[in-house]
Amino acid sequence: MSRWSRLQTLMAELRRRHVFRVAVGYGAVTFATVSVASDFLPALRLPEWTVTLVAALFMLGFPVALALAWLFEITPDGVRRAAPPASPAARGARSVLPSTAAGYVGAGILIGLVGVGAFAQMGGRQGAAPADATQRVAVLPFENMTEDPANEYLSDGITEELTTQLFKVAGLHVLSRTSTLMYKGGRAPVEQVGRELGVGSVVEGSFRRDGSVVRVAARLIDARTGEQIWAETYERRLRDLVRVQVEIAEQITAALRTTLTPDEKRRFEADRARSVDPEAYEHYLLGVYESGRGNLLAGNDAYHNAIAKDSAFAAAYAGLARNDYFIGFFGGLPPADVFPRMRDEAARALALDPELADAHATVALYYLHYKWDWGKADEHFRRALELSPNAAQVRHDYAHLLLAAGRAAEGAEQSAIAAELDPGNTMLTACAGWHGFTDREYDGAVSSAMAALMMMPEMFWPELILGWAYEQKAQYPEAIASLRNAVAHSRGMPFAVASLAHALARSGQEAHARQLLAELLDEGSARYVSAYDIAIVHAGLGDPAATFDWLRRAYAERSAFLVNIGWEPRFDQYRDDPRFQAITRNMRLPDPPATTPQPVQELPAPRPVAM
Repeated sequence: MSRWSRLQTLMAELRRRHVFRVAVGYGAVTFATVSVASDFLPALRLPEWTVTLVAALFMLGFPVALALAWLFEITPDGVRRAAPPASPAARGARSVLPSTAAGYVGAGILIGLVGVGAFAQMGGRQGAAPADATQRVAVLPFENMTEDPANEYLSDGITEELTTQLFKVAGLHVLSRTSTLMYKGGRAPVEQVGRELGVGSVVEGSFRRDGSVVRVAARLIDARTGEQIWAETYERRLRDLVRVQVEIAEQITAALRTTLTPDEKRRFEADRARSVDPEAYEHYLLGVYESGRGNLLAGNDAYHNAIAKDSAFAAAYAGLARNDYFIGFFGGLPPADVFPRMRDEAARALALDPELADAHATVALYYLHYKWDWGKADEHFRRALELSPNAAQVRHDYAHLLLAAGRAAEGAEQSAIAAELDPGNTMLTACAGWHGFTDREYDGAVSSAMAALMMMPEMFWPELILGWAYEQKAQYPEAIASLRNAVAHSRGMPFAVASLAHALARSGQEAHARQLLAELLDEGSARYVSAYDIAIVHAGLGDPAATFDWLRRAYAERSAFLVNIGWEPRFDQYRDDPRFQAITRNMRLPDPPATTPQPVQELPAPRPVAM
């Protein structure tokens, strides 16, 4: 038996004996216990080494827990010795399992000992930031001190806008609001927040409104010691709220002794001088609030109201463009209806403010998904990151381009940076699994999707990626279960239904797959259903003629997901087909792997597009 086969057999046995489940559970209990101990034991005036001792005991117990999970299982009749492997292949490999498992347990002991040393070096603080980590900043949700809860969108909007201002400072490492939202309304000590988010500085604040007068209090705290670094209270008229946010960002930057570049200073000065109609700004903050909750149409309504009050409000146009991108990407409207509109909104934003990072990113997405102009898309993404290097969403979007263009290593790097900037973002965590599809390492995709599901169990996107990965591993029951969850959590999104139909077809359940295909076609007569989704189902059914008919339609309509065809494993069986290569070459994608070079084929001319 080969080394790889032995490893596969071992992994299967580890899953069967629930060793991974025990490892995750043990890790969760360890983290919770050490976190409590690090706060509680010092309060009892016990020496610091007692916290280290607690951590050491848990770490030394880790390999023991794994060994017990391997040897025993819990049944309704009590604890019993684990049953031997059931499959012939596994039985044939029984002789290699004990030695291999012993090696892994030995490695676990070594890791535990190293962890003890590392923990001691950190002074007993789980996940504590390094000594120079004050530049890593988390802006916690500002507290709404107004008696009217309807003003919640204002305090949330201020948090978002202050975070966006700090994004512009390259010398800081600022976490996205998605990762700090869990602390909204909470009373977690800043030391705990710092450990959990891996930051050295925390910004707290509150907002109160009295008619046209607002009171904003903000303070910067050292997350390692709990000591206040800076604090200020601003009482201004509502029309000056933008200026207040810029001043807070400047004060935080100065308090952290971060050197601003000349361009960064100039941008802060320009933002401080910008005049915004107060009613327009209220509508804008409502748009930010609704969009952040996933209510894209309500967000767009608020942005339109802001523009009606102030037609020169660049950020409102950028907000519209970003929401329209999400609507187009997930198939809410035909590409021809939404992407040109998105381009116009972003172009208007840039005409008013050429240094609006998110508008540059949205223009890049237009070039990526609708015009397949890789050079211009790359140019706008790079400009967006120059203007806002801490914007996790922009880095994630840029990774989309890099993956589609065959630059997988660069894409993985951008995704890793995005995840570091926004560790609590379920979508970004799940999307890290996409990199497993480009190099056909599906276990990595499974791991990323599972990590995302632990963060948000009812999110459809991790279930989709998990289902895709299980399907490629030929674990069809698991794939179908995950994809059914994705359909349920997305409320029947055609994108998810098509994925389920493909998996059903590949697993031999052709009748059920065709039933879902008929439902998608029927739905397409009443609303937009992407031709790409229909092509996916036909590919699963093994129908090349229908697959390419619908891929040509996807090409003509500029289906948003078509840019991913270069790495899409569900089309692998067609990569040597000249019809497939014609599509990728006309999109100017890198050539798919082919055994024999094929000429470019003529395709129906897509709808004319202009910028």
